[in-house]
Amino acid sequence: MSKMINQDAVLKIILDWEEDWNSIYSAVLNLPAVQPDADSFADLIADARLEAAKAMQKFPQPNYVISKVAEEAGEVVKAAIHCAEGRETAESVRGEIKQVIAMLYRLWVEGDQVHGLAPLAPQPKDNSNEPDYSDTLWQNAHEVLNGETT
Repeated sequence: MSKMINQDAVLKIILDWEEDWNSIYSAVLNLPAVQPDADSFADLIADARLEAAKAMQKFPQPNYVISKVAEEAGEVVKAAIHCAEGRETAESVRGEIKQVIAMLYRLWVEGDQVHGLAPLAPQPKDNSNEPDYSDTLWQNAHEVLNGETT
């Protein structure tokens, strides 16, 4: 014996669902825009520069910096897509962004000796290989890495 489908009941379910969906969609569209905190981006850059300083000591040149920039950029894209799908957190996306900024900074400061790219940043006048630690963030990173802080 086949069961008869009540078309009116099915239509009511569909219309109710559409009304609920439209309410949710409207609410999402009316959410206030999130204004990023400029200081939080500065913190991200500072974290990335510290990460770069650690990496330069742990993985000195010659190193595949250009290739690592591409790899890290791909990881940002992957994490961001997964975050949009609810499979990653915003914090993990931030971590990947930090990594790509760190690699871009290494490219700026060190270049890529494997591929023959000289550093892009202005070099110290004394032609030493020592990075310029006159910048406060780099000075702090240098001190932390060398155990010079209390």
